Amino acid sequence: MPSSSSAGWVFEVAYAIAGSPPGPIPLLVGLSAVATRAAALLRKRAVVLGGVTAVLLAADFGGAVADRFGGLGAPGTSGVTWGGWSSFTTYTGTLVP
Repeated sequence: MPSSSSAGWVFEVAYAIAGSPPGPIPLLVGLSAVATRAAALLRKRAVVLGGVTAVLLAADFGGAVADRFGGLGAPGTSGVTWGGWSSFTTYTGTLVP
């Protein structure tokens, strides 16, 4: 289990990158990555923690894909970034003309 100082470090880095408090999945992914590294150093439970990290990464990726296809709600809904494929392609079209 990561110490409270490593959990705080993960939260602070995520907050600095995003500019707002991280959501639960990114925060759990970061914490599990720290826990996996600590377990590897201690040679205990690395396989289990690695599996947990893989599941959390898959959930995070699945959520991002669902958001791009409108699976999490309409644009402007709380917790929704894109809200649909057309919003995503419009924005990426401004980045890559």
